[in-house]
Amino acid sequence: MSSRPDFPTASRPIPHSVFPSLPKMLPAALPVVASLVLALAWPTSAAAADDHPTAWEMAYARAANAFAIDLYGEVIATAAARDPQSDPGNILLSPLALHSVLTMVEEGARGRTEAELRAALRLDDVPRGDASDLACFWHDLQRGAGTDGPLLDARHRAWVDRRRDLNPDYAGYLAEAFGVAPVRVDFVNDPAGVCSRIGEELMAGAPAAAGDPVPASLAAGDSCIVMGNRLLYSGAWERPFAAEATAARPFRLAGGEAVDVPTLRHDSGYADRRAMGNFRYAEFDGGAALELPCQGGQAMLVLLPDEVDGLPRLEADLSADLLAWIVSSLQRVKADVQLPRFSSAQRWEACRALEAMGVRSCFGMGADLSGMIAANDMFVRLVSQQAWFGIDEQRVAAGAATAVLLRTKGGEGIPGGETVVFHADHPFLYMLRDQSTGAVLFLGRMADPRP
Repeated sequence: MSSRPDFPTASRPIPHSVFPSLPKMLPAALPVVASLVLALAWPTSAAAADDHPTAWEMAYARAANAFAIDLYGEVIATAAARDPQSDPGNILLSPLALHSVLTMVEEGARGRTEAELRAALRLDDVPRGDASDLACFWHDLQRGAGTDGPLLDARHRAWVDRRRDLNPDYAGYLAEAFGVAPVRVDFVNDPAGVCSRIGEELMAGAPAAAGDPVPASLAAGDSCIVMGNRLLYSGAWERPFAAEATAARPFRLAGGEAVDVPTLRHDSGYADRRAMGNFRYAEFDGGAALELPCQGGQAMLVLLPDEVDGLPRLEADLSADLLAWIVSSLQRVKADVQLPRFSSAQRWEACRALEAMGVRSCFGMGADLSGMIAANDMFVRLVSQQAWFGIDEQRVAAGAATAVLLRTKGGEGIPGGETVVFHADHPFLYMLRDQSTGAVLFLGRMADPRP
């Protein structure tokens, strides 16, 4: 891909240092095992002090979080079914990005297809809103865009074959809820060119070229529709890690082996003592959680099992309710923190996991997308995502490109003075979450931080 599209991208580029070896890490089988949830916090600057999420936005975020935990569980289960004797390895998702694209599809679904999508997306738990509610949700998540502060940049897109026409009401919904003006393209005569263009737009801002989210071979010879979005986040730590404190330290793998990896450290020997009280911490049955704040109100949340081999149990116990309880239990503490410096990336397809969550009819000839296309002759052929995430001494940087391809049917509490020790030196879950809504943007797992 030699060019980038002419539409707004992150005002602060993601530094290469966060992703020093990303091109080597793009295959799905990654050597690092980590569980990550990334969600962005509502900015807390004076300029945004009057901005608070609405009750509807909070309900939508809770639904998206429940979907995130369900999805993560199915991804783990799918990996275990594929090879019961092997560890699932690295996993990296952007569940909110996927939830959003599937919400675009759900609006055009009817009958059983709509019911299955709503149930999986947990939208039955959200009061009936309208397109303006979603527009406000995404607008509020992106507070600070274009400023010197932390940035979440979200772009939704739709590409429609020139032989197709979206229903006017559906096209109006896309415009109001997501700011989408469908782009007319020619999948039949130029599938490679169209898919390359889609890749350029969705992968804009990625630290390295990673291939097209929609393979041309799957779109060839058919009048297709593609729904997609791209999320970018780059935010500086509220208290950066001192570069001189980074050193090779042992990380204990689940199998018992210890490997030396570059490890960040925060303690009184390397940082202003005032920073020692700038972390929030909680303990839960089987583990502990630490929140590392970013400037502007975002925060990374790390869930560390007590035992080196405790990650599977934590994953089995993880639920939206447990996550909410952990967050509500966080208290400010003094902490000696160690965290591997890492970058991770993954491309994956979500159809199998979604089918296990009860989304079935949209993938076959029984798909009812008559709210989107009057002819009702299309089904979902592909749901794919590429996500990347990295931390270094200065910041967190992450992004995701998500696409759904539709084809024609028939085609194919801690004592105040005590310093807690939080050394993430064995497999853990980690999250960057929106502290106002709790909305989860990325989800992954970390077991071996070696590049």
